[in-house]
Amino acid sequence: SLTKQLAQSLIQATPIPSPPEASAQEGTANWKTYTNNLYTFRIKYPEKFNLTEDTNKKDFYDDLASLTFQDTGINIRAIYNIDVYKNSKPQDVAEREVMDSGFKYNITDTTISGYAVAITVLETTPKFHTIATLANPNKNLFVQISSDTDRTELDQILSTFRFTQ
Repeated sequence: SLTKQLAQSLIQATPIPSPPEASAQEGTANWKTYTNNLYTFRIKYPEKFNLTEDTNKKDFYDDLASLTFQDTGINIRAIYNIDVYKNSKPQDVAEREVMDSGFKYNITDTTISGYAVAITVLETTPKFHTIATLANPNKNLFVQISSDTDRTELDQILSTFRFTQ
């Protein structure tokens, strides 16, 4: 029947979208990986970025690496063993880290790769600055990844974050 033929042609013509997780992984398959053994995490990033590691260990706040491409920068740092942050949620850490900055900001809770994350958006000029604060579930350790890059690209990079212990 005509109805059956139309239904059949519609089924054949409709592409089935791949699940978001799979397409995100396909998009990051050829990316480079930054691994930090001291703070037990890894993250993937596009090949276009240049990685610069900071090997100067500091107390409590440790700048770990920066990724740069043209006028875009992504900075990675660890916040560790600060007594007031012990057993804190990422939202609380993010709030304390920006509340005296003088900038307007908005913090939202989310989950990335199963980890509790606070996303802070600072209203800086000329563009917004985004900071993701990720909590290690087993240690008094938070990894902050901050950027003024396109939010879509940052979210894709963040989707590859994994604690290794």
